[in-house]
Amino acid sequence: MKRPPGGRRQFVETAGWRASSSPEYEKMPHEYTVRGKATAGKTVPVEWFDWFRYMIRKHGYKAPFTNVNTGRTYVYVYMNFEGFKYWAFQIIINREPLPASARDDLKAAIEAYGARRHPGTRWSATLRGDVPKEAP
Repeated sequence: MKRPPGGRRQFVETAGWRASSSPEYEKMPHEYTVRGKATAGKTVPVEWFDWFRYMIRKHGYKAPFTNVNTGRTYVYVYMNFEGFKYWAFQIIINREPLPASARDDLKAAIEAYGARRHPGTRWSATLRGDVPKEAP
């Protein structure tokens, strides 16, 4: 595994994301990228893909997912990053937008924590996965 120089953000920006188009996913819209294949005209190095998949497992959280077509419930490991929820399945990494309320709650929590812990720093960068930078 090899970490992209720009970390999670570089992977997300470099990967090609294709909207799911199969009829069975109409009620479960999401985007995906495929390991080692050009997706939406872009290909990321396999090492970056494997690293991002590892990051999902290492830093993610388990949550149930119910397939609206079959009624079956599965448990996946998800990782939230920059307004999206990511999960991996075999050679595919999927993502879907987080609800606006979840993004706002996360931003407020991070900003409150940052203001308490590190006065004078900007914690909005944390939402993007960067190390906080000093305020100008």
